[in-house]
Amino acid sequence: MIAAAGDPSLRNGIPANTGRLFYCATQLRDRMSVDHWRTVQRLARMHEPVPQNLEAALTILDSVIPACTALAGYAFDDMTRDDAWQFLVIGRQLERMAF
Repeated sequence: MIAAAGDPSLRNGIPANTGRLFYCATQLRDRMSVDHWRTVQRLARMHEPVPQNLEAALTILDSVIPACTALAGYAFDDMTRDDAWQFLVIGRQLERMAF
């Protein structure tokens, strides 16, 4: 868990995923609200520095969860209800069924 919370070389860890999220967000910056953009920026910096113990890793996770919840809220509140929104809803339902 310590590695997943802070090791950037771990392929599916928080730093790698937030890095990919940040890259995608920079490509869509003109379509995002200021609050949404700030949350993405804050999330991309949350894993610095790399945690050295379990307590530090839990602190990172405690800050990542509300940021992810905020991003999900922005997506559902600000997104128009078109085909892309339906695709998002279907994807969320598939993830729930899988887990």
